[in-house]
Amino acid sequence: MNKPKYTNNQFVEKRKVALQLKREYETTGDIRTKKNFRKLFGDAELFLNENYEYMPCSKESVRFIMSLDIHKIILKRYNNLRVLLNIIQFIKGIHIIKPIIKNHNVCPFTLPILVNNRDKVQKELAEKGLYAPILWPIDNEAKAICEVSKSFSEKMLAIPVDQRYNSFNMAEIGAILKGVLNS
Repeated sequence: MNKPKYTNNQFVEKRKVALQLKREYETTGDIRTKKNFRKLFGDAELFLNENYEYMPCSKESVRFIMSLDIHKIILKRYNNLRVLLNIIQFIKGIHIIKPIIKNHNVCPFTLPILVNNRDKVQKELAEKGLYAPILWPIDNEAKAICEVSKSFSEKMLAIPVDQRYNSFNMAEIGAILKGVLNS
């Protein structure tokens, strides 16, 4: 078994401050706070991408994980997914990769969609406050081998539906998608 080789709190500290700023933003709506927390999240992810050593989980994180109500999280994500699908199912320009939503054991973090001009759409969504990440970028060698992978890689965006959001948020996300794709 691989064990953590060192303890580096840089990632943990950046994430902790970013989460505090995000909570502040959700209360105040201050756009500078949003920019700050998003930069810290990006810096933390960059740190992970550049450091391949195993790192231990912080004690705070372990306590937090142990306190989670997993069934509540699954239900919340399932409901968010269902609400968002109902809102965006007829938007022109979106191909929905439909997950199996009849099963409450499905626990999506995002709703993957396919759009033409993905990079342009992603930028416009971000300008309107919706971060839609690219989850599975593939290199050119893989694109040359499989046309389906190439197409997915060039068109896929991930729309958040996780438990941090509610039905109102899903309606906002749906409105942003409609605005960007129907403009």
